[in-house]
Amino acid sequence: MYKRNLQEIEGFFTKDSSFVKEIINPRIYNVKNYSIALAIVKNETKLHYHKTSEEIYLILKGKGIMKLDDETFEIKQGDVILIKPYKKHKVIAKEELHILCFSHPSYSDEDTVCLE
Repeated sequence: MYKRNLQEIEGFFTKDSSFVKEIINPRIYNVKNYSIALAIVKNETKLHYHKTSEEIYLILKGKGIMKLDDETFEIKQGDVILIKPYKKHKVIAKEELHILCFSHPSYSDEDTVCLE
């Protein structure tokens, strides 16, 4: 059985400047090829891409702007965004954003390339 309380999970800053609480990944529990994390963005992330990871963002709280390659659009609670490998992306918070991030394969700093 796997059960964790989000309030008890230690957070850290990733390469792109997101504050993240890793909910599940292969290092925490015996899962293969994916991870789920809560990202909290108070200002903005760095423009970056992932070499192998495909990500899905579910916006749980807040409002902001998403830059995804050549597109710029508003994001808000309830939005779902698919980010394919090598797609440059950045999030700018208008209000503190809480984003549930699903990554396949699982997130790693080694897979992240920052462009700023």
